[in-house]
Amino acid sequence: MRSLGIPVLKVRRFLRRIGVRVAGFAVLAVMVALLAPLIQSMVGEDLSSRVDQGAVMPVLTILASSMLAVSTFSINVMVSAYRAAADAATPRVHRLLLEDTTTQTVLSTFMGAFIYALFSILLVQAGLMPEDSALPILVVTAFVVLLVIMAMLSWIDHLSVLGSVDHSLETASARAEEALRLFAEDPTLGATPLTDDIVMPPDLHPVTATCGGYIELIDVAALEHCLPEHALLYVEHTPGELVLTGTVLARMSTAPDADTLDALRSAFVIGEHRSYEQDPIFGLMVLAEIASKALSPGVNDPGTAINAMDRATSLLWDHARMRVDAPEPHHPTVFVPVLPARGMIEATFSGAVREGAAMPEVVGHLLKSLEHLSTTSIFSDAALDMARRALAHAEKAMAVPADYERLAQRFGDLREVPSSG
Repeated sequence: MRSLGIPVLKVRRFLRRIGVRVAGFAVLAVMVALLAPLIQSMVGEDLSSRVDQGAVMPVLTILASSMLAVSTFSINVMVSAYRAAADAATPRVHRLLLEDTTTQTVLSTFMGAFIYALFSILLVQAGLMPEDSALPILVVTAFVVLLVIMAMLSWIDHLSVLGSVDHSLETASARAEEALRLFAEDPTLGATPLTDDIVMPPDLHPVTATCGGYIELIDVAALEHCLPEHALLYVEHTPGELVLTGTVLARMSTAPDADTLDALRSAFVIGEHRSYEQDPIFGLMVLAEIASKALSPGVNDPGTAINAMDRATSLLWDHARMRVDAPEPHHPTVFVPVLPARGMIEATFSGAVREGAAMPEVVGHLLKSLEHLSTTSIFSDAALDMARRALAHAEKAMAVPADYERLAQRFGDLREVPSSG
């Protein structure tokens, strides 16, 4: 089942596109309209004779005209809300909000109802719908109207939070939590960890990238499947890293032929943007960007910054408690670097250390978060170093927190921190 991981992720990406759900609902609506005569043949003539097409047409007309207006209005609201979220939080959250399932379901319901009503009207007016098929159309239309009512109620409730900073924080936290959970379960994607203790053989053969961009996914199962017998592969980059055309993605212990080289390259999914699936740092970075944006002079909202840091701290804390020893590799012939814990701390707190150095309340809250994380086994050293850096910045900005002496004693001598920290 592990070999199905990357295909499943690609399918999930496809299904998260808003156009896919709209198209699916529209196709379903059209199929219902086409199958109405078949359904009618299963209904008794006495029951079907009670409803004629004159009773159905007004309902279909109202549904078609109203759903077109509602769909257009909802799309405008969605675009405005997403732009507001990108301005208030970070542009990186915009792509995340595009995958919002509630918005996709509501818009697909509105558009599907419009297409269903319009297509049914066309079939009736063209004489392609039998006269005695009005009953099944009326039943299906009533069901579509019920779906529209439920979608409207859901949409009204969702609009109260759509585009807000709180909704952006909640959405980003949920995706970061999922990525951290998957990373804790399998830090090297099923491969053998590539640590400093691994002695690589000489004369390795490079596998270079044919295009530039960010590594979004690595299909470790596909990499091992491509390897000849007794061959080893050493991956040099992890998901989230930027690679350029010609960058060495991995090195192989034996010389690969052209087909093997192409297959190895295709196992690296390279795109224009970073993604969340295999990149736990990206979700933390989005939360950190929201905090930095809130601390900027133009926004000056330390409460939002503290909220973002609290969420990130809670995620890292849960990750540290969930993290266990590396599992037995499922693909032992492939070696993947281990993402250092220091990178997570750096991505989460470096922006707040820089932007919030002049705010004692932010510095104090940041140091308390780092103090908690310093008690964990995997974040101890990185959290202490970041705390020393935060204290050094606060001292230069003359914004040290109230319990400065205790914190300085807890985190060490500030003179040990380089001035460029």
